[in-house]
Amino acid sequence: MKNILVRSLSGLFFIVLVLGSELFSSFSSYILFLFVLIFGLREFYRFGRYQENHPNMPIGIVTGIVIYTLSYLIAGNVLPLKAYILVIPFIIFIPILELYRQKSQPINNIGITFLGLVYVVLPVSLMHFMVLSKHAIAEEPDWISQISNILWNKTDSELIYFNAFIIIGYFIIQWVSDTGAFVFGISFGKHRLFERISPKKSWEGAIGGLLATIGAAYFVHYLYPSLALLHWIAISIIITVFGIFGDLIESLYKRSVSVKDSGKIMPGHGGILDRFDSSLLALPMVYFYLQIIYYF
Repeated sequence: MKNILVRSLSGLFFIVLVLGSELFSSFSSYILFLFVLIFGLREFYRFGRYQENHPNMPIGIVTGIVIYTLSYLIAGNVLPLKAYILVIPFIIFIPILELYRQKSQPINNIGITFLGLVYVVLPVSLMHFMVLSKHAIAEEPDWISQISNILWNKTDSELIYFNAFIIIGYFIIQWVSDTGAFVFGISFGKHRLFERISPKKSWEGAIGGLLATIGAAYFVHYLYPSLALLHWIAISIIITVFGIFGDLIESLYKRSVSVKDSGKIMPGHGGILDRFDSSLLALPMVYFYLQIIYYF
């Protein structure tokens, strides 16, 4: 009972923190998810330190911060797309530094360091391109976007808007999916979904999560009708399907190194990766879908 209370309070604080940061400004969102990125990378590289592997955590985290920050500035039209060339030296130095570390398993070390950038940094960085845009469904510019628009004297066609409701809608659906899957799984779960990796997950839980997210899509559409209901339903299906895969993949990582939780930063939940495992695969696919409907 005490564990459930701790888990509930921790989850509530997390929800308030995410919603508050998104509603306040693009910069507060940047700061919050910068911490998510740093701690998420730290947890992932600690996985890699098992079985004689030694990923280069310092250069991996620094490279991740550079990619994430550039994504924020490029999405906000402060820097041009070609500013991503600043990442090249950091990428090149990952294998070069391995020459001087004198660690066993150098290929594994380099590979795990790069994998952290793909697994953690890519989805978190794509969030900036979901909330900062020139698209017609965007809201009014927030104060960070307004400063950028004024400083760079942008024309109407170049104005950048901050659309917090896209990512807020995403997280509402994600949380409902996780809760629905848990409740249906506990109540009706009999048929294992992927017993080799996650013995507790069931088909009943997955179906319950999907039904719950479709219901959440109607609610989110009511809050933010600028995006058609059909698209919110499609997004809810993407979140459910790829969220399950994201959860299973993190379980696969943990099982491979015999670890129960990725960390202890969130009481009752574990680590950052335990909390965001579903989003690490679902977010890039939702971004992919949004780009398709925007441009085609």
